[in-house]
Amino acid sequence: MATTSLEAFNSATEGSFLAQSMQSPMNQAVTVSGNQQAATGNNRYQQRQWQQREHSKVFIEGTHYLETRTITTIDTIAPYGTLQLPSRKTETAGNDWFAFIFLGALILLAIVRTSFGKYLLNIFQSLVNYSTASRMFRERNAAMTRGSLILNIFSYIIIGLFFFQVAQAFFMHPPIGRFLFYLIIQGAIIVTIFSKKLVYLATGFVIENLSDTSEFLYHFDIHLKISGILLLPVVGLATWSPAGSTYNFLVAGLTIISILYLFLLWRGTIIFLKKQFSIFYLFLYLCTLEILPMLILLKIISA
Repeated sequence: MATTSLEAFNSATEGSFLAQSMQSPMNQAVTVSGNQQAATGNNRYQQRQWQQREHSKVFIEGTHYLETRTITTIDTIAPYGTLQLPSRKTETAGNDWFAFIFLGALILLAIVRTSFGKYLLNIFQSLVNYSTASRMFRERNAAMTRGSLILNIFSYIIIGLFFFQVAQAFFMHPPIGRFLFYLIIQGAIIVTIFSKKLVYLATGFVIENLSDTSEFLYHFDIHLKISGILLLPVVGLATWSPAGSTYNFLVAGLTIISILYLFLLWRGTIIFLKKQFSIFYLFLYLCTLEILPMLILLKIISA
C-alpha cells in the first residue's frame, strides 16, 4: 500500500509540472501581445498630440481659420558678384547714312519696276535663257538704255553696301569713319568694274573680236543687275534682322555672288563657242581676265 501511494504522488506531481510548463508559453504570448498593443496605442496617441500641436500653430484653436501673423523682417542673402543676363553682340551698320543710302536704292528699284517692268522681267528670263539674252542685246533701244542705267546705279549701290558689311564683319576695320570707309569700298568696286570692262574691250580690239566681247560685257551687266536685286534682301536682313547671325546672311550673299559668277563664265563659254572661237584662245581669255584676277584677289585677302 505504501508503495502504491508513493507512485500515485509522483505521477500527480509530474502531471502538475507538465500542465504548468504547457501554460507558460501561452501566458508569455498573451503578455507580449498586450505589450505590443499598448505600444501601438502610445504611438497613435503621440501622433495625435503632434498633429494637434502643429494644427494649433497654423489655425486658430477649435476652428479651421488661419491665424494672422505680421512679418516685420525678412532675412536676405547678399548675392556673390553681379547678376548678368545672357546677351548676343552684333555688329551692324545701323547708321543714319546707311539707312538713307539703302532707301535711295529702294527708290531706284521702284522706278525701274514701275516704268520698265517688262525689262526687269526679261533680265531674269535672260539668266536661264540664252535666246532671250541675245534678243535683248540685238534690240537695244533708248527706253531699255535708261532702265539699264538706273538699274546699274542701283546694283552698284547695293553691291557696295554688301561688301562694306563683309569688310566690317570679316576683316579689320581701318581707323577711319564708317561713311568714309564705305565710300572707299564703293569707289573701289566701281573702278574695278570699269577697269575690267576696259581690259575686255582692249583685248577684243587686239584679237579683232570686238562684237563678241561686247556681247559678253552685256551679259556681264545683266549678272551685275541680278546680283544687286538678289543682294537687296540680304543687305537689309544683315543690318536690321532681330534674329539670327549677321555672318549667316553675309555668307548667303557671298554664295549668291559665287553662283552668279559661275553662270557668267558658263554664258561666256557658250557665246564664244557659238562664234566658233578657238578653245585655246577661249581658255587663255577666261584665265587671263577672270580666273587670274580672282586668284590674285584671294591671295591679297588671305595675306
